Amino acid sequence: MYGGYGAKGSPDMGKMITDWHCDRVKKLIDTSKGTILTGGKVDRGLKYVEPTIIVNPALDSPVMQEEIFGPVLPVVTFAHIDEAVRLINSKDKALAVYYFGAVKDKNSDILCRETSSGAFLVNEAVVHIINHEFGFGGVGQSGYGRYGGYDGFKQWSNPKSIMIKPTMNFPPYNSLAPPFTAAKEARLRLLFKMPGTQNKALFLLKTLLALTAMYYLLQCSCFQQSVKTACNQYFQ
Repeated sequence: MYGGYGAKGSPDMGKMITDWHCDRVKKLIDTSKGTILTGGKVDRGLKYVEPTIIVNPALDSPVMQEEIFGPVLPVVTFAHIDEAVRLINSKDKALAVYYFGAVKDKNSDILCRETSSGAFLVNEAVVHIINHEFGFGGVGQSGYGRYGGYDGFKQWSNPKSIMIKPTMNFPPYNSLAPPFTAAKEARLRLLFKMPGTQNKALFLLKTLLALTAMYYLLQCSCFQQSVKTACNQYFQ
């Protein structure tokens, strides 16, 4: 808590930026209706707020309803991790959820899996915003979209979708054109219900095209004669 510097606090810890914010954070402390474990003092002249821990503040108090933006930490005790999950899920979705504890921990997995937030960190806070491999953003009330690095590029870009289909009037390329026979409808139902991405659909179309070409090739008399001649020469 950067102790040992008296009422002025530590030179390593910043002060509130304005008198208004200093008064705002003081009001959050004074109206919390919780137990102040440490801190709680405010020097408006220095715009200094002591690092403050408040145990079990009222859940409807401003400190539990508003963004704090100050050195105040509300602590709500619980007996089972499910209570913490229910409390988090009863509020607007968070910009980030921070878990402090063992890296391989069941409680960490439960919080990550059963709560929704823009980010989930273990044993760290805030620093994920400087990682350009992460898309920084919130969920719902805490923010929309992802920013930073490649995710930021995608967020502020408007890509054009491009599709090119060969001008071939045979299956599967003419599957969307009438007449709609029973066989054609069956192929369409298969394509529309196929799970996965469009790449899988394209792969299936190419496979059907290759099989179709192979079928017609096998029916070609000249191809059959060529295969027969090659086999005779090989086995002689």
